[in-house]
Parts: sequence; structure tokens; C-alpha cells
Amino acid sequence: GQAARACRRTMSLSLPVNFPLKVAKPVDLGGALLARYAAVTGRPPPEPSRTAARELQGARDRLCSIPKVSETTAEAVAAGLLEYEWQLSQLQSRLDHAGSELGCAFRWRDAWRPKSKSDRPGLDWERACVLFNAAAALCYQAGVVTSRGPSAGGLREAVSLYQRAAGCLAATHGLVREAIWGLSPRWEPEGLPIEMTLDFLGALRDLALAQAQEAFHSKA
Repeated sequence: GQAARACRRTMSLSLPVNFPLKVAKPVDLGGALLARYAAVTGRPPPEPSRTAARELQGARDRLCSIPKVSETTAEAVAAGLLEYEWQLSQLQSRLDHAGSELGCAFRWRDAWRPKSKSDRPGLDWERACVLFNAAAALCYQAGVVTSRGPSAGGLREAVSLYQRAAGCLAATHGLVREAIWGLSPRWEPEGLPIEMTLDFLGALRDLALAQAQEAFHSKA
């Protein structure tokens, strides 16, 4: 689409692929999980379940409100986001309606227009936004290590980081596509922020792969 073409035009391969993070609004995911457990089983959650819910909530509170990454935080942020997303995927696999039965509205600010917000009830929306941010952190980290040059192994590491970022963007693309395609889409495509549209995600993925390829040839 037009936005994707603009994305490709404005991000030159001679520059790192850097893009802003999305910032989440607070939501009581841990409390919703415990309430769901009690509703389904008819008994209070045991202590291990309470501990797991607190830890998941703590990870969200810590990672999803980060407005930007830096040279000293990008690696840890990316690792934390990917771990959180894996936990969400495991949780979603145990629920019947992608987590919408939890009753949470996962609200995230738009990356390029942070005054605008979008929310969806399912864990797949949360996962898509988290993966987008992980890709942003990995791309930032790749730009940092690229500056070290080939002699310090920076280009070799940049290749891996850009490839991992492209994988995150491909996974985000897959989550969005599954939710908007078909006769009864769960999300309205017209309501998605620009960075979560299929064309734009595809453009960012292609740029990350192109940067990986450029770093590989520069290394050689």
C-alpha cells in the first residue's frame, strides 16, 4: 500500500532500521487470570497460580510501558519482551477464545502517533504489539553493533539481530492476518494503526532482511 511504499522510501539501507516502540496502557491481566480460574473451577486459585499471575503481571508492567530503548537497554528489553510473548502464547493455547474471555482490553498507543490508541480484547493483539516492540529493540541493537565494524564482529552480530527482528515482524504479520482475514474477521482492518497493517509490517520485515543482507555482504 501507499504507507508501505513511503516506509521503504524514507528508510534508506545506508541507515539503521530504527522505529519507535508502542507503549501499553495499564491492564490487570494477572487479576483477570485469577478471576477466570475461580469462575471456571469454582474455587480460589492456589498459591502457585497466584505467584504465576503476579509474575506475568510484573513482566507486563515492567516491559510494556517502556517508551524507548538505548544502547544499554535494547538487548535486555528485546529478551524480556520475547520471553513475555512466549508466556502469552502458551497461555493463549489453553484458552478457547484467544483470551478474549478474560475481559481485558489491551490498549496500546500508536507507534508514530502516540496520542492515538487502539485496543483489542484478545491475547493475540497483546502478542502482536509485544512482537512489534521486540523487533524495534532488535533493530536498534543491530544498529549499535554495526557501528563497531567488521573487526570487532559487529557486522556478524548485526546480521543475526536483523534476521531475528524480521522474524518478529513476520510473526506479527501472521497474527494480524489471522485476525482480519476470513468471512468473520475478529478485527476490522480499517481500525488498525498504520504500523500494524499488513502492508506496513511487510515493508518493515523486508527492510530488516535487506539490512541483514547488506551487513552480511559488508562483513564478507
